Amino acid sequence: MRKIAVEIKTFSNVSQITDFYAALGQYFCYKVALTERHPDRILYLAVPKLVYDSFFTEALIQKVLQAYPVKLLVYNLENKEIQLWIDEHYRQSIRQFLEKYVDTWREKDVETQLIIDSDRDHYLLLRVGWEGEKRINYSIFHFDIKDGKIWVQENNTDIELDKDLEEMGISKKEIVVGFHYPKMREYSDYATA
Repeated sequence: MRKIAVEIKTFSNVSQITDFYAALGQYFCYKVALTERHPDRILYLAVPKLVYDSFFTEALIQKVLQAYPVKLLVYNLENKEIQLWIDEHYRQSIRQFLEKYVDTWREKDVETQLIIDSDRDHYLLLRVGWEGEKRINYSIFHFDIKDGKIWVQENNTDIELDKDLEEMGISKKEIVVGFHYPKMREYSDYATA
């Protein structure tokens, strides 16, 4: 079971940028405190959908969130329901991981392709081309982000990717090994779903 902590912000001041500065500062202070006291908890910043749609989608704010990844929850202020989970940190970490390995496999007629669909949260590193008369087309790595977790759908290497991801602040409990049979997942250190 995933344990989370949520810092809820309403962005009710006249200046949304001032609210953003305050929210970001508090988020990172809480994140440090949680790491010390409750390292198993994942911290989210909750913002109203109206604020997310009008403010968080601006180019400058997106650049700040790319530079300083924040896990966001977008909620409906009226019915107090979560509308969207946004794990920008996961997206950046997967991208960074895949970019680290994109140049690892080089051959004359076989290309390594990095495929990123950040709208649907699918991330692949593929090998495509020809080896003599043999067609090459397979995934080296395939990641998805689903239900607030990173799903490893394919790893056709001997690379222990959990170590790379842990260095980026992602624990094994945030990773689901999707290519393992569901009933076998409970016997690993990783998340089950």
